[in-house]
Amino acid sequence: MILMAFTMAFTAYAEPENGGKQSKKEAKAQKKKMKREAKPEVINAGRLYIYGLAYSPADSVVYMTDELILDNAQLEKKTKFLVGREILSGQLANHMAQKGEKNRICTVTFAETVKKLDKRYAKQAEKLRKRGFLIKQVGQGEFRFSAPAAE
Repeated sequence: MILMAFTMAFTAYAEPENGGKQSKKEAKAQKKKMKREAKPEVINAGRLYIYGLAYSPADSVVYMTDELILDNAQLEKKTKFLVGREILSGQLANHMAQKGEKNRICTVTFAETVKKLDKRYAKQAEKLRKRGFLIKQVGQGEFRFSAPAAE
């Protein structure tokens, strides 16, 4: 008797009242979820120019890499974000950790032309100097970015 009541209650719970069809609201939520989970469409940007920055809020020294060339770079088509930027930041973080500079926050900045990157580089360096940071260069012979593998 108890088993039969449990089976009936479970069956009533498992079957939706509307015959298994999704409501419009559920369908819309499902579509949004699928859109978020979909991989963004990428375009091959070819050659980009890039530099990295490694800093710590607890330290007045900021490390900036030289301006470097990144071949075979990819950008997200819609947003123009650099694909694999977290991997590139991780490469710089690993390099800094090997030098004994752990717990650095690492970022990368890129541009499609040298002129644009020079402008961004100079502007960021000037802001950091005005705020009292000491900028140390990380030379090309010491560190280079390698492009993340294409997906």
